[in-house]
Amino acid sequence: MPSLYGIIDQRDLVQPVAQITERNLAEAIGFYLNLWTDAMAEYTAEWSAETTEYQQRFYLPTSTGGMELSDEFARGLATRRPTPTYFDVAYPLVTWDDRKMWTQLYLAQAAGTDIDRDVDDTTARDRWTLFTEIRKAIMFKTNYTFNDDKYGALGVKRLLNGDGAVPPPIGTHTFDGTHNHYLGTNNATLTSAFLRDSVYQHLAEHGLRGRVVLEIAENLQDTVEAMTEFYPRSDQGDPNLILVGADVQSSARVQHPRAIGRIHNMEVRVDEFMPDNYGLATDVAAEPPIAARVDVQPELRGLRMVQDSPNDNYPLRNAFFQRRIGFGIRNRLNGVAFQVVASATYTDPTL
Repeated sequence: MPSLYGIIDQRDLVQPVAQITERNLAEAIGFYLNLWTDAMAEYTAEWSAETTEYQQRFYLPTSTGGMELSDEFARGLATRRPTPTYFDVAYPLVTWDDRKMWTQLYLAQAAGTDIDRDVDDTTARDRWTLFTEIRKAIMFKTNYTFNDDKYGALGVKRLLNGDGAVPPPIGTHTFDGTHNHYLGTNNATLTSAFLRDSVYQHLAEHGLRGRVVLEIAENLQDTVEAMTEFYPRSDQGDPNLILVGADVQSSARVQHPRAIGRIHNMEVRVDEFMPDNYGLATDVAAEPPIAARVDVQPELRGLRMVQDSPNDNYPLRNAFFQRRIGFGIRNRLNGVAFQVVASATYTDPTL
């Protein structure tokens, strides 16, 4: 992402704020924040889809069996109407602020480079907040009630957690209300068999095998890379090709910059925001697991600079930064969270 250096000439940015003028800096900051908001939306699109809805009925495919044999006129045949399967879900909406104390005295002494550093600090805090809240939405296993100022009590759901929600059947495979996508490894060490038979299988059994991504904590990287079935990344060849040769290290082509390789049909990525001994698998080719609820008013979306007392000539004075957003699970099937622990019971991470 460019900083204000890419919007205001570097020779001008080192000048005092009074010389650049608050108005010019405010316009540059607004332009930059729009770029930042778009970049963050694109970066998080694999996990979340933006919505202004506060609750939804998320429908799932439910048809089983084949079509009916018919004659030329389709006479005497029953008409079948599928019974829909759905999850009722809801999403929170909260406000996040970052105040810089841009007082008259501070701005009188500051240069444009000081403002640039302040803005960069805010975007770093915004990124941390977004990724931490996304992780909380999907890594915490207990449903909860969010008290919305406008709509009252909203029931926010997690991934499938044994709360009685019954996933639709896939072929002859049926499920019940105890089905759970929060898993403990029941082993103090992460094993290849667990990744194959528990993590990947919990997605595949719901038909989620389009492009499965496995996100792991940094402290699990060495363990995964040491597994026999792991293929380290290669930047050559077909993205889905595993190369094996007498003189070539077995490798897999992956495209994401954080990807380190593949194992059991999953692209493996190391996630700096993942707590130690935790991991998550999702199918990024399917409906995203999370909804990112934003304000119905377009001008209140994204990371914005807000003025307590608007003044066109001095727009930076006492201004602060704000984002209104909340994350909740929408597709309860698309995700498997796990904890490496000597128990089959999953405990929420500390985030």
